[in-house]
Amino acid sequence: MRKVGSGELIAGASGVLVLVAMVLPWYGRETDIAGAVVSESWTGWQSLSLIAIVLFAIGIAAIAFPLGRLLRATPERFRDDRLIAVLGLVAVVLVLFRLVDMPIADIDLQPGDSVDDDRGAGVWFALLGAAGIAYGGRRAARTGPRR
Repeated sequence: MRKVGSGELIAGASGVLVLVAMVLPWYGRETDIAGAVVSESWTGWQSLSLIAIVLFAIGIAAIAFPLGRLLRATPERFRDDRLIAVLGLVAVVLVLFRLVDMPIADIDLQPGDSVDDDRGAGVWFALLGAAGIAYGGRRAARTGPRR
Protein backbone atom coordinates (compact mmCIF):
# COMPACT_ATOMS: atom_id res chain seq x y z
CA MET A 1 0.00 0.00 0.00
CA ARG A 2 1.08 3.54 -0.69
CA LYS A 3 0.95 6.48 1.67
CA VAL A 4 -1.73 9.00 0.70
CA GLY A 5 -0.56 12.62 0.71
CA SER A 6 -2.31 15.69 2.03
CA GLY A 7 -3.38 16.79 -1.46
CA GLU A 8 -5.25 13.54 -2.03
CA LEU A 9 -6.92 13.79 1.38
CA ILE A 10 -7.96 17.40 0.78
CA ALA A 11 -9.45 16.49 -2.60
CA GLY A 12 -11.30 13.48 -1.14
CA ALA A 13 -12.73 15.43 1.81
CA SER A 14 -13.75 18.24 -0.54
CA GLY A 15 -15.52 15.69 -2.75
CA VAL A 16 -17.55 14.61 0.29
CA LEU A 17 -18.35 18.27 0.96
CA VAL A 18 -19.64 18.74 -2.61
CA LEU A 19 -21.90 15.67 -2.26
CA VAL A 20 -23.27 16.90 1.08
CA ALA A 21 -23.82 20.38 -0.38
CA MET A 22 -26.03 18.90 -3.10
CA VAL A 23 -28.72 18.01 -0.52
CA LEU A 24 -28.54 21.33 1.33
CA PRO A 25 -30.66 24.36 0.31
CA TRP A 26 -29.01 26.29 -2.54
CA TYR A 27 -31.71 28.87 -3.15
CA GLY A 28 -34.56 30.31 -1.15
CA ARG A 29 -37.45 32.61 -1.77
CA GLU A 30 -39.72 34.48 0.59
CA THR A 31 -42.83 35.86 -1.08
CA ASP A 32 -45.25 38.29 0.56
CA ILE A 33 -48.58 38.27 -1.28
CA ALA A 34 -51.42 40.25 0.28
CA GLY A 35 -49.89 39.87 3.73
CA ALA A 36 -49.35 36.10 3.49
CA VAL A 37 -45.69 35.11 3.56
CA VAL A 38 -44.68 31.96 1.69
CA SER A 39 -41.14 30.56 2.07
CA GLU A 40 -39.62 28.06 -0.33
CA SER A 41 -36.16 26.54 -0.70
CA TRP A 42 -34.51 24.34 -3.32
CA THR A 43 -31.58 21.96 -2.95
CA GLY A 44 -28.88 21.54 -5.56
CA TRP A 45 -30.63 18.41 -6.85
CA GLN A 46 -33.98 20.21 -7.16
CA SER A 47 -32.75 23.39 -8.80
CA LEU A 48 -30.02 22.11 -11.10
CA SER A 49 -30.37 19.54 -13.84
CA LEU A 50 -27.24 18.67 -15.81
CA ILE A 51 -24.99 20.69 -13.51
CA ALA A 52 -26.12 18.58 -10.54
CA ILE A 53 -25.12 15.38 -12.33
CA VAL A 54 -21.73 16.83 -13.31
CA LEU A 55 -21.04 18.05 -9.75
CA PHE A 56 -22.04 14.64 -8.39
CA ALA A 57 -19.64 12.90 -10.79
CA ILE A 58 -16.81 15.29 -9.87
CA GLY A 59 -17.48 14.68 -6.16
CA ILE A 60 -17.35 10.90 -6.66
CA ALA A 61 -14.13 11.22 -8.70
CA ALA A 62 -12.56 13.32 -5.95
CA ILE A 63 -13.48 10.72 -3.33
CA ALA A 64 -12.10 7.92 -5.52
CA PHE A 65 -8.83 9.83 -6.03
CA PRO A 66 -7.22 9.05 -2.64
CA LEU A 67 -8.70 5.55 -2.64
CA GLY A 68 -7.16 4.83 -6.05
CA ARG A 69 -3.82 6.11 -4.85
CA LEU A 70 -4.03 4.08 -1.66
CA LEU A 71 -4.90 0.85 -3.48
CA ARG A 72 -2.66 1.60 -6.49
CA ALA A 73 -5.69 1.13 -8.73
CA THR A 74 -4.51 3.61 -11.39
CA PRO A 75 -1.64 3.03 -13.82
CA GLU A 76 1.69 4.50 -12.73
CA ARG A 77 2.00 6.90 -15.67
CA PHE A 78 -1.56 8.23 -15.43
CA ARG A 79 -1.53 11.66 -13.77
CA ASP A 80 -4.84 11.50 -11.94
CA ASP A 81 -3.77 14.45 -9.78
CA ARG A 82 -3.89 16.76 -12.79
CA LEU A 83 -7.26 15.36 -13.84
CA ILE A 84 -8.69 16.05 -10.36
CA ALA A 85 -7.30 19.60 -10.42
CA VAL A 86 -9.00 20.26 -13.78
CA LEU A 87 -12.27 18.68 -12.61
CA GLY A 88 -12.12 20.88 -9.52
CA LEU A 89 -11.74 23.97 -11.68
CA VAL A 90 -14.71 22.86 -13.80
CA ALA A 91 -16.76 22.48 -10.61
CA VAL A 92 -15.71 25.95 -9.42
CA VAL A 93 -16.82 27.50 -12.72
CA LEU A 94 -20.18 25.67 -12.62
CA VAL A 95 -20.90 26.71 -9.03
CA LEU A 96 -19.85 30.31 -9.71
CA PHE A 97 -22.18 30.33 -12.72
CA ARG A 98 -25.07 29.23 -10.49
CA LEU A 99 -24.12 31.82 -7.87
CA VAL A 100 -24.52 34.58 -10.44
CA ASP A 101 -27.44 33.11 -12.40
CA MET A 102 -30.04 31.73 -9.99
CA PRO A 103 -32.29 29.14 -11.72
CA ILE A 104 -35.48 30.31 -10.02
CA ALA A 105 -38.56 31.20 -12.05
CA ASP A 106 -39.83 34.78 -11.87
CA ILE A 107 -43.13 35.62 -10.17
CA ASP A 108 -45.66 38.16 -11.42
CA LEU A 109 -46.31 40.51 -8.50
CA GLN A 110 -49.13 42.92 -7.88
CA PRO A 111 -48.53 46.35 -6.33
CA GLY A 112 -47.82 45.92 -2.62
CA ASP A 113 -46.46 42.36 -2.98
CA SER A 114 -42.78 41.57 -2.52
CA VAL A 115 -40.34 38.77 -3.18
CA ASP A 116 -36.91 38.13 -1.69
CA ASP A 117 -34.60 35.58 -3.37
CA ASP A 118 -31.45 34.45 -1.61
CA ARG A 119 -28.70 31.90 -1.81
CA GLY A 120 -28.60 29.12 0.76
CA ALA A 121 -25.68 27.49 2.53
CA GLY A 122 -25.49 24.63 0.02
CA VAL A 123 -24.17 26.75 -2.82
CA TRP A 124 -21.43 28.20 -0.60
CA PHE A 125 -20.42 24.75 0.68
CA ALA A 126 -20.35 23.51 -2.93
CA LEU A 127 -18.07 26.39 -3.89
CA LEU A 128 -15.76 25.61 -0.96
CA GLY A 129 -15.74 21.91 -1.85
CA ALA A 130 -15.07 22.58 -5.54
CA ALA A 131 -12.17 24.89 -4.66
CA GLY A 132 -10.86 22.24 -2.28
CA ILE A 133 -10.93 19.61 -5.02
CA ALA A 134 -8.95 21.89 -7.35
CA TYR A 135 -6.48 22.78 -4.60
CA GLY A 136 -6.07 19.17 -3.48
CA GLY A 137 -5.41 18.02 -7.04
CA ARG A 138 -2.90 20.80 -7.57
CA ARG A 139 -1.18 20.09 -4.27
CA ALA A 140 -0.92 16.40 -5.14
CA ALA A 141 0.50 17.31 -8.58
CA ARG A 142 3.14 19.56 -7.00
CA THR A 143 4.58 16.68 -5.01
CA GLY A 144 5.73 15.19 -8.32
CA PRO A 145 5.00 11.96 -10.12
CA ARG A 146 4.13 8.86 -8.15
CA ARG A 147 6.79 6.30 -7.44
